[in-house]
Amino acid sequence: FEHDLQVLQNAQILQKYIVDAETGQRGFIIVGEESFLEPYYSGISGFNELVKIEKHLVSGNPSQVEKLDVIERLFKNWNKKAAIPEIELARQYHKEDINFSKIEDQLKTGTGKNILDQIRIEFNEFIQIENDLKDKRFETVEMIKRSSEINIAIFVSIASIVGISIAITLSHSINKSLKMLILGTERFGKGEFEPIPVTGDDEISDLSGSFN
Repeated sequence: FEHDLQVLQNAQILQKYIVDAETGQRGFIIVGEESFLEPYYSGISGFNELVKIEKHLVSGNPSQVEKLDVIERLFKNWNKKAAIPEIELARQYHKEDINFSKIEDQLKTGTGKNILDQIRIEFNEFIQIENDLKDKRFETVEMIKRSSEINIAIFVSIASIVGISIAITLSHSINKSLKMLILGTERFGKGEFEPIPVTGDDEISDLSGSFN
């Protein structure tokens, strides 16, 4: 289950990178300090690196890989169609080259918000699918575990039955030999000098032979 947990953990980190990028972009628009763009750049860089790792982890599930491809395209569209244009307008505004109304007009289009909303939906679906897969894998492991326990129980039962059967057979054989020996001694006491049957190759058989 470490694989499933790693995939889910990476999904959360990818979402955080997107939030960091958006936060840095918004901060720069408001303040105009280039240092506010550090989370923006690190968010984009971190996302691009981690999404490749995440795709490799889910490479056995084409639908999840496709979901990550969609998320990656949406994030690039957000950066191209919303983040970069808004950052450039903010730079011009803070240099007093344009009026803030141009930035407002860009923001009011809702391009960035709509794309980010789509990304959130895609991530929610991705995580839900991964959780469902994790649950199915867990159920499979539990079924195998239960099956193994049943097989072990059956094996132990069969072994016990065989062991008991062997013990009963041996006990019966020994008891029969002892009864023959006792009967022989009783006859001997009555003056009947008849040998008793000797079967097997054990201590009772040796004793019966000695008696004869």
